[in-house]
Amino acid sequence: MFKAGFVKVLFCTSTLAAGVNLPAKRVIITSIKFGAGEDLTTSQYKQMIGRAGRLGFDTEADSVLIAPDKKTGLRIATEKLQYIRSCLSDQKRGLSRMILEAIGIGLARNDDELLAYL
Repeated sequence: MFKAGFVKVLFCTSTLAAGVNLPAKRVIITSIKFGAGEDLTTSQYKQMIGRAGRLGFDTEADSVLIAPDKKTGLRIATEKLQYIRSCLSDQKRGLSRMILEAIGIGLARNDDELLAYL
């Protein structure tokens, strides 16, 4: 309903905000606390504001971060992103595990071609 324009505002938890794939014109983050009360990291912040201005949907958008003070808000918004290394790249072990887990929970089927890769 949001995508179709019937719902104009969507409120969600920080966890949902990081994973929701709905384009928005504006993202407002009302707290710098994330999960179990830890401060929002720059990576989490960038992921959450990435809902605004999605390529192919908008040419411009904005985000608002409500922080207890300017210094904290600027730190979260501008800190250098941490280097992230995918577990899928380590000698295919991560990918094999992902495939086995997908089979185990029924997202993928167990067939000879898939098992030959493992």
